[in-house]
Amino acid sequence: KIPFKERIEVIAYVCQMQIKERKLTEAMWRYLVGKRYDCERLLGKHTVAKGSSIRKRGRPSLNTFQYDSSKVGTRQRLGEEYHISETTVFKYGLFMQRIDELYKYVPELATHIQIGKIRMSQEHLAELVKMTPQKLKELSGLILGADGKCKSYTMVREILDEYVPLTTVAKTDNEPQLQIKNTPDYDPDLEISSLA
Repeated sequence: KIPFKERIEVIAYVCQMQIKERKLTEAMWRYLVGKRYDCERLLGKHTVAKGSSIRKRGRPSLNTFQYDSSKVGTRQRLGEEYHISETTVFKYGLFMQRIDELYKYVPELATHIQIGKIRMSQEHLAELVKMTPQKLKELSGLILGADGKCKSYTMVREILDEYVPLTTVAKTDNEPQLQIKNTPDYDPDLEISSLA
């Protein structure tokens, strides 16, 4: 028996326990890490808003769970726990949010992405979320087909490249090309300016 105060605490705990399973696909693992990050980030905000960080007199609370009051602290802690960078934890949070958005309109497609049967880049997922529900249903029909079975990776990639154009910023010729090992010119006042 574990004392939980909020539903979101239960979700974070279930994610933590499910991540320990060995039979997870990579996409499902990323989704669960992102979901846990999102829940614990919200719980950190709740604890700060309630002022529970102030020590009260009397018996200690039964709740033994500690949540970081900042997003960065949550990302660092989860990154250390799962041996990934905090930026990766943030990206997994975005992945989870995009999958949840897809669940609203095309649950079959979202399920196939979540269990790893359909692989696609974060950029394609971001563009899918921006589409209208009608276009999402059309695209889901193309990818999954009439029988509900997903097509091969190359066919899905071709469909996505055709129907979901990625917005990329084109470089102009006027932009200077940055090189890795450009040493700066000698500055005789460098030592003096560094003291300032």
